[in-house]
Amino acid sequence: MTKMLSLRAVSVAAALFGLGVVSGVPFYLAAGTPTDRQVPGTDAWPVFIVLTAVTGLWALLEVRRRGAAVLIAPYRSRAVRRLAATVQCGGHLRRAAVGFLLLLNAYDLWRSGVQVVGGLAPDFTTNAWGGPGYLGAMYCHYLVAVLIWGVSAVVLDRLLLTLPTGDRPGDRPGDRPGDRPGDRPSGRPSGRTSV
Repeated sequence: MTKMLSLRAVSVAAALFGLGVVSGVPFYLAAGTPTDRQVPGTDAWPVFIVLTAVTGLWALLEVRRRGAAVLIAPYRSRAVRRLAATVQCGGHLRRAAVGFLLLLNAYDLWRSGVQVVGGLAPDFTTNAWGGPGYLGAMYCHYLVAVLIWGVSAVVLDRLLLTLPTGDRPGDRPGDRPGDRPGDRPSGRPSGRTSV
């Protein structure tokens, strides 16, 4: 399954998460004595118990329907090629929607990194979902991050232009200049397959 991963996509994701971890350090260093008091009910555990069940069921159904590779779908080489095709050939609205989802995912990765070190500051998790403890706040934050990632991955799969199975733009006969006299490659992907 790791052979399908795009080094570029994984590197960008790791860099965003790492930047988030570094960004969380000032929150921890600035932490002093806790100034906020935990307000009862702000931990929202009943909601997160339901969200845990829904997320687990959804993940199980997706893995059974599409295989374990669905867990890494946005980081696969094919998804990166589909993104490139969308940037090159997609309409303005499609590109704007894809750009928004990519920014949302970038923020989600960065914010997940911030939680690692920043969450050690007592005020950082006071009145947070799952707070006031570090592990509870981390669990709830990462559950929301997984939901954002999962929903945006499904929407991106619908928005990104698709490529013929097993082909890259320019690799098909007739797509290379000179393959057929007088023909210009369209370079436009067609059809719909999963990420």
